[in-house]
Formats: sequence, C-alpha cells, structure tokens
Amino acid sequence: MSGFQIAVTGVFIFFTVGGVLLFAGVGGFGGDDSAVGAVEIWGTYNEETVREAIKQLSYDESRLDEVTYRQIDPRFFDDTLVEGLASGKGPDLFFLHQAAIVRYADKVLPISYKTMSAREFRNTFIEEGELYLGDEGVLGLPLVVDPMIMYWNRTLYGNRGVSRPPQYWDEFLTLAEHGSLTSRNQDGTLSTSALALGEYRNIAHAKELLSLIMMQAGASIVGWEEGTLVPQLVTALSNEQSPADNALRFYTDFANPAKTVYSWNRSLPEAQAAFVGGTLATYFGFASEINLIRQQNPNLNFDVALMPQVRESALRASFGNMAALALSRGSVNQNGALTIALILTSREASARFSEVLNLSPVRRDLLQTRPADPFRAIFADAALQSKGWLDPSAKDTEVIFQNMIESVASGRARVSEAVNTADSELRNALIR
Repeated sequence: MSGFQIAVTGVFIFFTVGGVLLFAGVGGFGGDDSAVGAVEIWGTYNEETVREAIKQLSYDESRLDEVTYRQIDPRFFDDTLVEGLASGKGPDLFFLHQAAIVRYADKVLPISYKTMSAREFRNTFIEEGELYLGDEGVLGLPLVVDPMIMYWNRTLYGNRGVSRPPQYWDEFLTLAEHGSLTSRNQDGTLSTSALALGEYRNIAHAKELLSLIMMQAGASIVGWEEGTLVPQLVTALSNEQSPADNALRFYTDFANPAKTVYSWNRSLPEAQAAFVGGTLATYFGFASEINLIRQQNPNLNFDVALMPQVRESALRASFGNMAALALSRGSVNQNGALTIALILTSREASARFSEVLNLSPVRRDLLQTRPADPFRAIFADAALQSKGWLDPSAKDTEVIFQNMIESVASGRARVSEAVNTADSELRNALIR
C-alpha cells in the first residue's frame, strides 16, 4: 500500500472509529433549512468574489448564512494550512486542486461512499473529477475547472493564408516551417513563431503542456500498480517506443535550430507576452487567461479553439486545472462542513461560482447546455475533455519536467535518457 493510500485510509478509519459519522441525505441547494453551524472555507481565490457569491446564494439558501471564506496567498497556502490544522484553528473546508490531491491526502476527511456513491459521482462530474475518488471515499467535491485551450492570432494566420487553427499536432510540422507561420530575420533570428514549444523557462505552462501531449500519446505519467502509485513514463505500448519518448521528442524539436520546425528558443519573451505582442501565432494557455490577454492588448485579433490532438487517436484530451471542496480532518463541525460542500457543489451554486470565478463548471448537467458566448462554448467543450494526473508534489515535478525538457533541448541527454531520469525522479517524489 502506498503512502498516499495509507494516509487516506488512515484518516477515514480514524474518524469513523472515533464516532464521527458523515450522514447521507443532507440535501442540495434550497433543501432542509436546519442550521448547520459556522463553517469556514480556505482557498486562494479572490476573497471579495467568493464572499459575494456566497452572499448572493444565501438569499435562497439560509444554511449559507454562517459560512465564511478566507483567501490565502498561494505561496503560503501549504504552510498556513499545516499550521492551522496543528493549532486546531484550521478550516472546515478548503479548495483542493487536482495537483495537490496526493500532497494533502492526510489533511482530508474522505466523504463516505454511503453519502455519495462512486456511481453518483461519475454521473455528476466530468471525468477528470475521478482523480478525487479514493479507496475509502471521495476526497473532494469538484466545483470548477480551468481547461487548457489554444489561442490563435487571426491576423497572422490570415496573412499567411492559413484559414483555421490546427486540429492535430502534426499540422504544425508544416505550419512551423520557415515561410509559413514561422519567419526569420536576415540574421536568422526568429521574427514570428508558429507556436511556443520546446523550452521550459519562457513557457509558463510547460509542465502541463508536455503532460497533455504525453497523455494524448498514451502515457499515464503515474498510475496504480498493485495498490501503489508508481511512475509510468517509461511504459511502452506493445513493442513500440514509449509514448512519453515520442511526446518529449515532438515537444523539443520546435526549439532545435537544426530542425525545419524550429520556432522557439529561450531568448524570446515569455509565451503569453509574445502572443499579446503579436509575434506568436499560437499560444497554449488556460481559459482563465482570456481577460488578461484582452486587457494587455485590446486590439489583438485573436480567437480560441480546442487543443490540438494526436491524429488517429480515439482520445480527445485537454489539461484541466480543477478545484474541489475538501473536508478538513481538523474541522470541529464535520457534518456542517459536508452539508455546505454539497450545497456549494449543487447545480445552482456551481453555476454561480463558475460565473463569478470565470471558470468552467464541472457538473455534467451544466455542460449539457452549450453557452451562447462563442468563447465560453469552446471552454465548455474543453472542460469535458479535461484530464489530469496524481501529482506527488507540484513543486518537485516542476523541477523534474524542467530538467527533462532542458536536458534534451541543450543536447545534454538523449530523449530516452531524459525520460528515464524523469521516471526515476518521479518514483523518488512518490516515496517521499
């Protein structure tokens, strides 16, 4: 049994044996109006925005009257949560992002499958939400997701005679060639780039982007083997090359000056800044970035599309940054916290939070109705395609992915060597 499973199982057994039974049938939005007591929520979302959303919802749901929210700087969230739980002054609920599920497993009180069955969970939430399904219960109730999408500069595409953004990654093999969406100055330096791939330091979402390409290619990154969470980067399909190898080679080729697809290097501006400045034709970012892009350049002629896919693959995937409401093991009002978590992830409340946080909903019933706004329609489709993986430590894996990318981009290691090293480092991170 892995450390992750031990933590989750141990916490569940402790609170069940201790006589704290989470009950079913507490109802959704606008249900039983019996008092639930004070419930405090911690997270990194804007305090004013979340408080106003809860206030508006409380007009029709009196059980939200005693709910408070505390915003914590993302840089200090880990330490603040640990200190709060140790001192007995922690939250009743907190926003648990998918990248922190493993790290926070021992801080979460799982919701019994008697309260919400795995079948009900799957029917309610998008597929990425299943990362929150533990051996002994639900580790968090999904609320919103921020899917990765493709931003494309319509002017640059149109000027080069390209009518639409690529649907498949292999289309970039032509679009990235010199004279198409990528162009160079007389001295050979890049003047415009088809896309930002191949490096780490000036691509803000390099880990998520490479993770997505790997998953689309068939790599799991991590997975369960005999009850233990282990790295799976070096797992090959049949006798073929590892899909992680193929993904890393594809990714880094775009930063290799010897390749015809050379379109990016670390001396260029950060990818989002290059897109806003009009020198990057295609930017892979998250849906939540759209307002910032508009603010930075109101005259930028751009549109959005779903992330490119691997041709001939049945899988259609984007990367999603998901947030769920998790019950804190240090809560002194666990029944009240559960009630509030179920209320806030109900259809009505989820729709409200999606709107005020400018993120996509994760409930299938909300995604059934296609938004009229053309941008939100793409975000909704991307949300349904969202995927993720159980990250042992976001901080550690950022370093692992950086080393994997830069060792190949600099020529220090072959692709297979870089993937093998990353696999070993992931194993160590999972053990810690």
